[in-house]
Amino acid sequence: MISKVITSGKAVLLGSFISKGISLISSIVLARLLLEKDYGSMMIAGIFTGLITQIGSMGFEIYYLQHKGAEDERRKVLQQVYNLRLCTNFLMFIFQAFIGFYLFMFTDYKTSGSILMLISISLILEGFNTPQETLLKDKMEFRKITIGNVFKELFATIGKVSAAFLGFGGVSFGFGPILGSLARLVYLLKIQPYKHDYFSWDKVKIKEIFHFGKHVLFGSAAMYLVQQIDRIFLTIFFPQNIVGRYSFATGNASTISNYLLMPQGQLNLTYVTKFQAGETALFDKLKVIQTSTIIILLPIYVFGLIFLKEIIHYIFTDKWMLSKPLVEIFLIFYIVNLLYGTYMNVLTGLGKPRVNTLIVIIKATFLVPTLYFVSIHTKNVHFYALAFVLISSVGDFSKLFLSLKTIGVSFNLYLKKIKFDFLFLAVSMFPIICSYNQSLKLRLFSFIFYILLYFIFCFLLRRKLNQEIDFIAKVLKIKKWLK
Repeated sequence: MISKVITSGKAVLLGSFISKGISLISSIVLARLLLEKDYGSMMIAGIFTGLITQIGSMGFEIYYLQHKGAEDERRKVLQQVYNLRLCTNFLMFIFQAFIGFYLFMFTDYKTSGSILMLISISLILEGFNTPQETLLKDKMEFRKITIGNVFKELFATIGKVSAAFLGFGGVSFGFGPILGSLARLVYLLKIQPYKHDYFSWDKVKIKEIFHFGKHVLFGSAAMYLVQQIDRIFLTIFFPQNIVGRYSFATGNASTISNYLLMPQGQLNLTYVTKFQAGETALFDKLKVIQTSTIIILLPIYVFGLIFLKEIIHYIFTDKWMLSKPLVEIFLIFYIVNLLYGTYMNVLTGLGKPRVNTLIVIIKATFLVPTLYFVSIHTKNVHFYALAFVLISSVGDFSKLFLSLKTIGVSFNLYLKKIKFDFLFLAVSMFPIICSYNQSLKLRLFSFIFYILLYFIFCFLLRRKLNQEIDFIAKVLKIKKWLK
C-alpha cells in the first residue's frame, strides 16, 4: 500500500507541476487579452457552475471505493454507481443549460449565460469518465489519472486561448472545458477498459448508494454556499470591475492549491478509504504528507509574496496592479492552509459525511451575515476578502479537530507533532513582513535569507524526524541529499 502511495504521489506531483505550467501560460495569455469585466462575467458564471458541480458531487464513487466484498459484488456496485452518475450529470446539464439560456435571453449577463451553456456540455462528457477513473483510483493508478488531467488542462488551455485570440472575449472561458473533458474522455476510454450494462438497474443497491450520497450532497450544497457566498454578495453589492479584480486575485492565488494540492487531495481521499475510524496509523502517514507538502510549496508561496509586484508587472501587465493587495490576502490564506489541508478529506473518506456537512453549515451561518455586513457598511473589497478568509480558516480548523478525533488522535498530540512545521511556517513570514513595500534589492536580499533558513530547516528536519525521513525522502525523491 505504502509503495503505491509513494509512486502515485510522485506521479500526481509531477503531473500537477505540468498542469500548473500549462495553467500559468493560459492565465498569462488570457490576462493580457481579456479585461476585468470578462473576469467578472466568468465569476458570475462560476457561481452557478459551482452550485451545480457541488450538487453533482454526491460521493457515489466514494461508496464504491469504501465497499468491501468480493470482486463480482463490487463490480455490481460500480454498475449502479455509473447509472446514478449518468443520470445525475444529465440532470445537471439540463439545469445549467437552462440557467445559461435564461441569463443570455432575459438579463444583461449575456456573456455569463453563454459561458454557462458551453460549460454544460462538459458535464455530459465528465459523466462518461466515471467508471474508468473510479477503477483507476481503486487500483491506486494515479499516474494514468494524472496523465488524463494533463491532457484535459492542455486542451482546455488551447480552447480558451484560441477563442480569446479570435475575439470571443469572456465567452472564451466556456470553450476550454469542452475540449478538455473530451480529451480526457478519449484517453481514459483507451487506457482503462470497461463494459457497462445499461439495462442493469438494482433498486436496492441504488437506494443504498443514494442514501450514502445524499449526506455528501447536503455537505456539498453547504460547501457551495461557503465557497460561493463571497462571490454572490460581491456580484450583488460591488461593480463588475471589482468583481473581475477579485476573480483575478482568487484565481491566481489559488493556482498552486488547485493544481498541486487538489490532485494530491484525491490521492489522500482514496488512501483514507483504506483505513477504519480510530486507526491512528493514518495520522502518521498524513502527517508525513503534510510535512512533505510544506517543504515543496512554502518556498513557492514566499517567492510569490515577496516578488508579487514584479510578477504582476512583467507577466500580467500593470492593468492588474490594483489586484495586488487581494492576491496577497489569498496567498497568506493558502499558506495557513498548509497546516491542515492534508486532513480535509478524512471525514468523507472514513464514511462520516454528515459531520462534514454540519461543520460546513455552521461555517456558512457565520459567513453570510458577516459578508453581508461588510458589503453594506464598508464597501471595501479588501475588508471583504479578509472577513472571508478569517472565517473560512476558523471553520477549517474546526474540521481538522473533528477529523483528528475520528482518526483517534488528540488535538494536543497534533500540536506536538506539528510544532516543527508551524515554527518553519512562522519563520517564513519574517522575510515577507520585513520586505513588504521595500525596494527590489532589499526584497531580493530577504528571499536569499529565506532560502538559507529553508536549508537549515531541512537539515533540522533530517535530525528531528529520523523514523519518518526515509518516507519523506522517497516521496520527494531526495533521499541521497537528505542522507
